[in-house]
Amino acid sequence: MNRCTLLTILSLGLVVLGTGSRRADARGIDAKWLTQPAEKAILSNQFAKAAVLYNGALALRGPEPRLYWRLAQIYTMGGQFTLAQQTYGNFIKSSKEPKKLARAKAEIQRLATAPAPFVSEDVARQVRQRRFAMKSAKRARSFMRRKKYHIAIRYYEAALVMDNSLVGVFRLLGTAYGKLKDKKREQVFYIRYLRLRPGGVLAAKVRSRLKDNKNLAKVTFKASFRSAVYINRLPLSPKKKTPFKDVLLPSGTYTIILYHQKYHAAKKIRIQVKAGQSLIAEFKFGVISAKLKPWARIRANGRDLGLWDHIGLPAGQYKLEFTSADGAKKMTRRIHLKGGERLKIKHWK
Repeated sequence: MNRCTLLTILSLGLVVLGTGSRRADARGIDAKWLTQPAEKAILSNQFAKAAVLYNGALALRGPEPRLYWRLAQIYTMGGQFTLAQQTYGNFIKSSKEPKKLARAKAEIQRLATAPAPFVSEDVARQVRQRRFAMKSAKRARSFMRRKKYHIAIRYYEAALVMDNSLVGVFRLLGTAYGKLKDKKREQVFYIRYLRLRPGGVLAAKVRSRLKDNKNLAKVTFKASFRSAVYINRLPLSPKKKTPFKDVLLPSGTYTIILYHQKYHAAKKIRIQVKAGQSLIAEFKFGVISAKLKPWARIRANGRDLGLWDHIGLPAGQYKLEFTSADGAKKMTRRIHLKGGERLKIKHWK
């Protein structure tokens, strides 16, 4: 991924966060812990890192002209002239300094025709600044404990700008807006969290806050025998098994695995859900129990089932082949296995 792509993604981070929200007054919110290391990064030509940190500072402080001005310079130094033009445009909207306004307009015109320099440096590792993002989230939690929810929101938003892989921050933003009785934004961030983390213990708590939201899909999970459900590799519940009725999910595509541990049976289902839709994800399977003497290895439709006393198979037609451990006995049976059926095989024929 090249520098232009990375910084473009970075610049879009602010768009989806606090636009139009009831923001706290930025006075007293310190951003030097971000701008100072950003300036050090510039000295080492780490322009992507510097841009991340200055965008974090903007999330904390709001649309300050001095931050826009410096960020535009960073984009220019990094060869990201389109982003620099956009940032100078933001400076013009927020500033009242005549001389700098004139310089910003001149820079926009100059950059419109200036060829961007070739950049060979790999900057992928610089884009996410996890350490600073975690520090911002930690400060947010401190303000949450002190019930200063508006300020906490600023720090959570800054954390996401610096590392948008911190999925839990979307949930925490929902919690913060909930404390402010802003149900609309509370649900917006809860839905973002649920789309990224649809399984897990905390997902269940988020669903309870979204139970009245009609823009979510409802998915019911069923299996012939009580099975665990995984959504995008995360357990829907650590203890409970199927059936799960009307599980709320945001619009999107999900990979579902229904898994029965004892019977070694699993089914992978890829589903696409839309707002207001109701779906059923079901795994119909039966169980083969072979207690033969001597012990036998089983093949189903030519596939070796492994060394199990009980094995689950999807409902359907099968040719079962049994071979004793010493190879002296063989047996073939053709069956139609139904969902929920237990087929016990005790004798050689």
